[in-house]
Amino acid sequence: MSSGHLNDKSTMPDYKIRDDNFQAWMKHYQKAPSISPEGLPTSGGHGFIDYQRISDPVALTDALHARREELDRAVGPDKERLGLLYRAETLHNLSPGSRAEVREAMSELIAYDRTHGHPMANPHRDLTAEPYTPQEQAHWHRRDGRSLTTAEQERASGLDWNNPLAHQHKPAPMPEGTWWLHPANEPKRQEAIQRIEREMEEARNVGTRHSVPQLNADAVRQRREMTP
Repeated sequence: MSSGHLNDKSTMPDYKIRDDNFQAWMKHYQKAPSISPEGLPTSGGHGFIDYQRISDPVALTDALHARREELDRAVGPDKERLGLLYRAETLHNLSPGSRAEVREAMSELIAYDRTHGHPMANPHRDLTAEPYTPQEQAHWHRRDGRSLTTAEQERASGLDWNNPLAHQHKPAPMPEGTWWLHPANEPKRQEAIQRIEREMEEARNVGTRHSVPQLNADAVRQRREMTP
């Protein structure tokens, strides 16, 4: 599975840009409604637990414990997806200093959702204004050969999951290219890149005005090794 995109330094050269981009993705996942019909358990988990929203340590522990229990009960594709979600949440909430590792885990979660057609992995899609289609719901709940639960089977016909006419609406496709750049963070990213470019240009100008002979590092190292 492709991973590491949220740590991409070519498009996000500053660590602050990468962390702000992660924050934008996290808020996107928190805001999106569940793809599972109302009243049914989520298929593969939903949302994203965040210590910045749950300030009470006991409540945070309880939330992570509940997620772990959800993971332990899950099977098949639901267990795989919940494993990715739980890992990203655990790293974010219990190891906040390891930001690169947190972003790596979030990248793997988003990559899974993209691979399996979850609209939540499309940062340009407002799932409140453009809700999940019956086709998207049916595809997600049947991903990788997943069998519908009894409750899902009972609801499927009423939700038009098996009605081809309900599948005619085609939502915007997943973005390609630099899909990991969340549009909500784009103004900050552009501003930071311009600042970095200005600082580099200023450093080059200073170096030109105050040029000094360059040391031959290898020659110096050899002389040091030869010194008693």
